[in-house]
Amino acid sequence: MYRAMVVATTLFTAVLGTIAQIVADPQENQAMFENLPNPPRLFLLRHEEDELRRRIQSDPQLNAVYQLVLRGSDDILQLPLLERVVTGRRLLAVSRQLLRRTTHLGLAYRLTGDRKYALRAREEMLTVAKFSDWNPSHYLDVAEMTAGMAIGLDWCYDALDEQTRATLRQAIITLGLEPSLKHDHWSTWRNNWNQVCNAGMVLGALMVAEQQPELAGRMIKRAIDTVPISMEEYAPDGAYPEGAMYWDYGTNFNVLLISALQKALGDDFGLLSKPGLDRTADYFVHVKGPTGLWFNYSDCHQARKFSLSPAMHFLAAWQNRPGLLFWERKSLEMLVQDPAIARPRSTDRLLPLLLIWTRPEQSQGQPSANYFVGHGPTPVALFRSAWDESATFLGIKAGRAAISHGHIDAGSFVIDMLGTRFAEDLEMQDYHSLESVGVNMWDSSPDGDRWKVFRIGASAHNIITVNGADPVITGRSEIVASTDHSARIDLSDVYRGQLSSVTRDASLNQDGSVTIADEVVATEAGGVVQWALVTRATPELLPDGALLTRDGKSVRLKVTSSRPVEMKILAKDPRPADYDAPNEGVTIVGFQQRLSADEKANWRIDFIPQK
Repeated sequence: MYRAMVVATTLFTAVLGTIAQIVADPQENQAMFENLPNPPRLFLLRHEEDELRRRIQSDPQLNAVYQLVLRGSDDILQLPLLERVVTGRRLLAVSRQLLRRTTHLGLAYRLTGDRKYALRAREEMLTVAKFSDWNPSHYLDVAEMTAGMAIGLDWCYDALDEQTRATLRQAIITLGLEPSLKHDHWSTWRNNWNQVCNAGMVLGALMVAEQQPELAGRMIKRAIDTVPISMEEYAPDGAYPEGAMYWDYGTNFNVLLISALQKALGDDFGLLSKPGLDRTADYFVHVKGPTGLWFNYSDCHQARKFSLSPAMHFLAAWQNRPGLLFWERKSLEMLVQDPAIARPRSTDRLLPLLLIWTRPEQSQGQPSANYFVGHGPTPVALFRSAWDESATFLGIKAGRAAISHGHIDAGSFVIDMLGTRFAEDLEMQDYHSLESVGVNMWDSSPDGDRWKVFRIGASAHNIITVNGADPVITGRSEIVASTDHSARIDLSDVYRGQLSSVTRDASLNQDGSVTIADEVVATEAGGVVQWALVTRATPELLPDGALLTRDGKSVRLKVTSSRPVEMKILAKDPRPADYDAPNEGVTIVGFQQRLSADEKANWRIDFIPQK
């Protein structure tokens, strides 16, 4: 990840001062840990299994998740033990597999009592405890490994002999916690690393608190002091700068941290009161369109119709807002109907926590609004005509490129109509595929490699460009006005030196159509402005626009301009460089208009579903 994510110098210095002061205080540690429950103490306390079994038995959807956990656990029994295999600069795939295996095996043991699950978890953890290290140069790897070890030790505690417990605790200390005293740069970052790494360290600390109270106290105090730095990104109203995929990652671990503190220490230490946290689940439920695809700005996949996020169940129960689980319930219904829809993958490593955090007695419902507008580092506006699969969905973003996992996409948008995505944001490219051929995608300097990756750069997004140049990566755009169906973005700073002013209005109309309207004013040098749309639909060019057809559905794209323009195919199956991922089936359509000095131009593009 690139260094633009580090906080401003003054805050950075202040935070370093705070971390330096996190030292042992025996009296504080004694007070913190004096009521620490005996293991199991993480998330599901001893004797809470009966209530969880009752809830599972009474709810078909929870039972479907439970059966999925059991199947996953049985599958793990047949797999070879993990090996220390580093891929590029990361051990992360192995860490995530350990976390997946211990959460599944651990909960299977606690709910069935069958020791075969605990004994396999024991083998997994003892194997990992023998690794030379957990790759502290990429601390996410250590954090997830530590979390997996802590949960496995806790949930399988009763089935482990004391020698095994001591071995696992020592591994958590020497391979997990102690390296963070030197490799703690992430504790000052504002992104998901802070959330994930602090969570892993807290879970590890809670499992060694009796043996190492000074170290454990230091880990927990650091998390309480520094995870709010990353939680500030939820302010003021819940939008997440890094996009939906990293929301899912960072927020799940943030919730993991909070829930662990609540259960083990009886206190959330004020973390639940941080501004924006109470609105961020609204962001996540609204950022998915009727197609089941996210508005996948920044480094983000499009997701799938079937996807589950345990953090949403925690947040919905905390706020007593069942409507937040709209998409979660859809996925659970799919799982009940077809258990095979869920394939084993590392992304379900926290799935067992869903059973613990959810409250099935909550009545079902849908969100109370059809729109969400969030500000903060990456402003975003999300509108839909309804909550059914054929509804129209419009997502548009502002912000700047030079932000954690950012793309050159200020003003870009996606559109779902008739159950199909017509305006596209291409999925992120796998990091290793770029790093392995020498692309330094974390170099975010103006001429850095990052901006040369096609799916990150301007050419892959639904934006305007001037004279073929990228917009200014440090330029910032804002949502300056919004209603329940429209948003206006001032993009002038993003095009400074290229255009005198730029605004983009996006609106979802009552008839289900969408309008994108731009007004630009040229500089005294003039220039050629290009308007572009990325789509996987097949375009048929028309005198006043185009007809987009995909999956047997069609959308009319009608252009109205202050001067006549001609819609063209700008690119087909684009792949500018060998290191770029292929983009078969992708077409970029648009038009160009040459502006004279100080000329003002307006164009309006209507997306009209052909029913």
